[in-house]
Amino acid sequence: MRKQTRKALRLWLLTGLFLLLFGLHPFAGSRKRIAILGDSYPSCFGTIPKGYAPSYAYKKKNGKIKWNRDVKSAGQMWWYKLVKTGQYRLAINCSYSGSCFGYTCKGGLKKNPSSYISRMKEYLNGKKFKADIIFVEGGTNDTWKKRPTGKLQYGKWTRKSLSKALPAFCYILRYLKKKYPKARIVVLINDKYIRDDLVRGMIKACGHYRLKYLLLGNISMQSRHPDKKGQAQIYRQVLSFLEN
Repeated sequence: MRKQTRKALRLWLLTGLFLLLFGLHPFAGSRKRIAILGDSYPSCFGTIPKGYAPSYAYKKKNGKIKWNRDVKSAGQMWWYKLVKTGQYRLAINCSYSGSCFGYTCKGGLKKNPSSYISRMKEYLNGKKFKADIIFVEGGTNDTWKKRPTGKLQYGKWTRKSLSKALPAFCYILRYLKKKYPKARIVVLINDKYIRDDLVRGMIKACGHYRLKYLLLGNISMQSRHPDKKGQAQIYRQVLSFLEN
């Protein structure tokens, strides 16, 4: 009898573990859905839409996956660590390495799939994916690629104004608030690599739209990107932010 009991207990535990790992846990429906709109920092091979450029790992010509920096799996990314707490589940990681807020980073004005605006209209339109928490992270490539900052603009956007960082950022926040009125929108800012005028503008825009922002501080980096330690540091800062 004891042997049968132990066997049944092992089977129950294995079943529970399987359900938990594959998102089929009995309480999965109560977990908050996370959506990410970002650049290279959250972008990881195999976790972003097909055709999007990942920063963490890439497929070599021989088909093998090459991990760069010291991050060796998706499980070491900050957002994956959130999912592993059991409180959250990933709805969509809409991140594209090397992308800018506006329309002029890659692909010109007419066709610009790497821009935040184009991506959010495709995936974060309030219909394709539902979300309880939306993380918006970016501004680094607008700085590194010396895209014009522009001025804060809360309406009457044009294609020309949306080619500049701040007007595009304001448009992004307004769009997401409209499409996800009940979601918690959190802006992640790594001010170490974003130029000062853009950081100040992003903070003011968050205030205008009554959104919270988190300044990521003391993050360990390799080649200006969070490494394994840095991803863990971001996770702890984000988790603390969400809990408090």
